[in-house]
Amino acid sequence: MDMINQLITNEVFIVCFVSWFASQFIKTTITLFKDKRFDIKQLLIGMGGMPSSHTAVVCGMTASVLLVEGVTTLFIVTLMFAIVIVRDSMGVRRESGKHAALLNKLTSLMYKKKEKTKLNELTGHTPLQVLLGAVIGILVAVLII
Repeated sequence: MDMINQLITNEVFIVCFVSWFASQFIKTTITLFKDKRFDIKQLLIGMGGMPSSHTAVVCGMTASVLLVEGVTTLFIVTLMFAIVIVRDSMGVRRESGKHAALLNKLTSLMYKKKEKTKLNELTGHTPLQVLLGAVIGILVAVLII
């Protein structure tokens, strides 16, 4: 029980959780206004879209480690981890989303109907989505720490 208490009261953990929740909440709100529907799946586990929750979490984590620990080995590790995650979200994951969109279109054209099974097109992020995620994560870290 003591470990759970240490976890939920840890400032870095709180920053990561609040950064993730804030970005998912913003995504859900955008979906609500844009598509006129509430998507609980988007709130809890949705990938892709504005803003990047992956970026919000890793930037919040990196900023909070910097604010709590200073420039330490742990900060360098979190910084390198954040760079890899952010680069991946705009690179490989974004390209896989583009491929999914093309395959979905080709499948639709080939069969002259919409397929029931579609590939997920929202897996990566645009630079603007990543930038907003970074701003959210860093802002949450500064406000909480």
